[in-house]
Amino acid sequence: MKRLRWILGIVALTLVILGVWAFVQDWNGRHRLRAVLANLDATEPRWRLKELDDDHASPPDHENVIVAVAAISRKIPQGWSHDPNRPERSLDELLEGGSPNRLIESAVVDELAKHLQDIQNVVTEARQLDRFSTGKATINWAPDFISTLFPHIDHNRSVIHVLQFEAIFQANRGDAESALKAIRAAIAVLRGLENEPALISQMFRAGLRDRLLGTLHTLCNLTEGSSEDLGDLQMKLEAEGKTDLFKVGMRGERACIHHFFQALEDEKISVHHLGSLVQFEKASLLPPAVDGARAMLSRHAAHAFLLDRTTQVLKTADLPYQEQKEILNNLIEAAKTGFPPIAEIWLRNHRVIAERFRRNDARLRTAMVGLAAERYRLKHGAWPKQLNDLVPAYLERVPIDPFTENELSYRRLEDGIVVYSVGPEGKHDGLFFSRKVATHQPPGYEDRSLEFRLWNPNHRRLPPEEKKE
Repeated sequence: MKRLRWILGIVALTLVILGVWAFVQDWNGRHRLRAVLANLDATEPRWRLKELDDDHASPPDHENVIVAVAAISRKIPQGWSHDPNRPERSLDELLEGGSPNRLIESAVVDELAKHLQDIQNVVTEARQLDRFSTGKATINWAPDFISTLFPHIDHNRSVIHVLQFEAIFQANRGDAESALKAIRAAIAVLRGLENEPALISQMFRAGLRDRLLGTLHTLCNLTEGSSEDLGDLQMKLEAEGKTDLFKVGMRGERACIHHFFQALEDEKISVHHLGSLVQFEKASLLPPAVDGARAMLSRHAAHAFLLDRTTQVLKTADLPYQEQKEILNNLIEAAKTGFPPIAEIWLRNHRVIAERFRRNDARLRTAMVGLAAERYRLKHGAWPKQLNDLVPAYLERVPIDPFTENELSYRRLEDGIVVYSVGPEGKHDGLFFSRKVATHQPPGYEDRSLEFRLWNPNHRRLPPEEKKE
């Protein structure tokens, strides 16, 4: 009996200690959270999700590109870009690689023409999207945010793919005006995501923008557009570049984190569901309800930790790349030494994300300068000797390389020019397309996005490269 009482006493004492520990942890977490929230409210008013969403009103449906894109997307047959006899083969694969100044093989052109003809009504409507200048999706934010649906992103992707293929087809035909119109329409589609407060939305936008700029690169080396059309497109790219996607995405990420934890406080997320989210990030042998209960104990500390972390990440957006990289690496290392368990649901490698956005900015800026250089050539019959020759008639100023504190780099080559970024390592020299025709993914393939290469007119529209047996 004494032994039983001794055991029960130990258990009771353990429970008391655990209770005191949990109380202290919860009190400290609440105290830290109040301080973080007060600081955010003082320094960045209207940072919460509803406020970010409300700050940008939805335009009327007839002016909302998101509404128009959704209507067009629903008319696109599923799998339209795949060969019905060979479903594994898509237009993306057929058009992959190749030098931007070479025509597409006739067999591939015929297949592309057939696919586009099958959805000609969709193509016609999509081309008219260039009349839109704004848009906003109505999003039903789920309590855990993670379950939120973004169907408009899929609609945007589908319509941009159609316009991309249309632009390539028209460029291969030599119809610069039609090809450029398709690109302008695709840029209008991107504008619908301009202020959407979600990191996933801005990452998709960056990915779609990359595809689009790759198509523009090919277009400019298969055609010779008018200075007026190129100038109009350059203005649209400059407008697109005024939005810092990384900032918009990270502000949205922070707001969504707060939305998630507020839903926990309001009991809109069950303990079981919380445990399932935790187990999705980290394997556990415990029942979801147990992991959820453990996570609930640290919710205030995790809430404060994540709000503070995302705010620190946001503050790096305007820093030079190397300084930003060092700070974000330090945040990653600091998180390895310990963080509230529930926080791992939201932990991201922000250094990698920031670099991807900088690459995207570099590609956009090189394209803008490339268009300006092409307009200069059309007027003067020669390429500019230096980028400053483009100022102020074709550029307000030479854009800064996102990876340095210097202007974008420029080379005049025997057969054309290249505008480029030196990249995250500072070693890119702008000669990717000069060294090797890209058939698949040779070394340095990713660096192709850091340069905008323009060939002389007599080196454009070259025959397709012969396939090696």
